[in-house]
Amino acid sequence: KVGEPGNEDTTDIVYVLFTVKRTTGGAIMMEKNVHESSQGSAGIWDLHIRIGGGISTDLDVANCQKFGHNKACMCASLLLHVTS
Repeated sequence: KVGEPGNEDTTDIVYVLFTVKRTTGGAIMMEKNVHESSQGSAGIWDLHIRIGGGISTDLDVANCQKFGHNKACMCASLLLHVTS
């Protein structure tokens, strides 16, 4: 979570990779609540959010098949939530 709703400030999020390990059903990976204090002062550049498939996540083909339902493979429900 970056900031609180209604915050106005300067924030830069650059070159970040978010990922998860195991089940995270219902999670919001990142919530950005900061409104820019001047044009371009609250930005996100090269942000990557990867859900499943990474090494050591236990969310790969060996553990989570393409078809079927496995509660152990349920991941985040929302990757990026941007508010005003």
